[in-house]
Amino acid sequence: MNVRCVSISATLSSRGEDGLTDGMERHVESCLQCRREVVEHRELQRALVELKQVTYRAPAEIPLRVMDSIGPWSVPTHAEKRDHRTVVAAAAAVATAAATAAAGTAVLLLRHRQRAA
Repeated sequence: MNVRCVSISATLSSRGEDGLTDGMERHVESCLQCRREVVEHRELQRALVELKQVTYRAPAEIPLRVMDSIGPWSVPTHAEKRDHRTVVAAAAAVATAAATAAAGTAVLLLRHRQRAA
């Protein structure tokens, strides 16, 4: 395996065959290992396309058994649900804290750069 083989493998896994350049395609033609990898990639893509058409359904008793095993404490009753305003206020508090931390970090980085210069 050489540098080209590694780059072809990385390109196939990240961008697929469309990412292969002309030079890479010429290498694939001459390298048995890369040719095998391209064929495996095509087979995998074909299998994934076919898998889109398949629908798996759990037997009817499975969801009931799962919910029974979880227990009643995991599914809140209507009375236990939080007030919408509480959730919004908590989310706003978290967003404010995150924004403050980001701004503080930016100021510290700016001061550090100024000192370094």
